[in-house]
Order: sequence, then C-alpha cells, then structure tokens
Amino acid sequence: MQKKYVVVFIVALAVVGALIYVGRGGKVIVIPPKEMATSVLGGETFNLEVVRTPEAMAQGLAGRPGIGDRDGMLFVFGKTGVQYFTMKGMKFSIDIIWLRGGKIVGVTQGVLSAGNIPIYPSPDLVDNVIEVKSGTADALKINTGDTVAIVFNK
Repeated sequence: MQKKYVVVFIVALAVVGALIYVGRGGKVIVIPPKEMATSVLGGETFNLEVVRTPEAMAQGLAGRPGIGDRDGMLFVFGKTGVQYFTMKGMKFSIDIIWLRGGKIVGVTQGVLSAGNIPIYPSPDLVDNVIEVKSGTADALKINTGDTVAIVFNK
C-alpha cells in the first residue's frame, strides 16, 4: 500500500516538473546558490549574503520585507573607490558600514528609501560595504576605525 503512495507522489512530482518546464517555454532556469560570508561586528557574528555583480548590487536588499538581527549584505567591489548607494525599492531602514582594507571608514545610520530617493556616497574610498538592520551600528557601538574580518563560506 505504501509503495502505491510513493509511486503516485513521484508521478505527480514529474507532472508538476514538466508543467513548470513547458510553462517557461522549455527553458530550464538554474538558480545558483547564494555566496555567503560571516563577519564579527561589535562582538556579534553576522551572516552576510555576498554580492559582486553590478546587477546584484543594484538589486541589493530592495524588495525584501526585512532582514534578521544578525543578517546583512556584503558588497564586494573588487577595487577601491567612492561608491554610491540609493535606497530605491527598500521596505525597511538599514545602517551602511563603509569598509576599506578591513577597517570601517564610515557608518551611515537609519537609511531608508524616501519619496525623492536620495543617493548616499561613501564618506571615503571603500572596497566593501556591509548593510545591516537599522539601529545595529548604534546598539553594538560599531564605529569608524573598528577592524572588520570577513570570512567567505565555501
């Protein structure tokens, strides 16, 4: 009797898969796993989603309903320079932690999308940026000059 249910389940799964395949014009869409990293900020460990491409950076955290208290996003630029952030499409406030060479060069707190979509430039040359939930920098006393180690998960 149980074998019958297993066979029915497998057939149903195959039918659903086929419908999805046909519904997408016969194209298989593969979603790559997200690159992740960890970092210690203010004595707390954070899980960071890593973004490296211009498309992923432009999307950032926009459209998401929120992030966890110890979650964030790490922007890896690959070269040092002045970077600009806009909060278009953001649904929650964030703190932006600007980094160069593993040190914090600035913190912009309580950033939220407004009607005029302001642009936030880095306060100095940066090579990485971490975005975390608004209030985190103040609560954990994260300051300019602090050292930040980032460990990329394999």
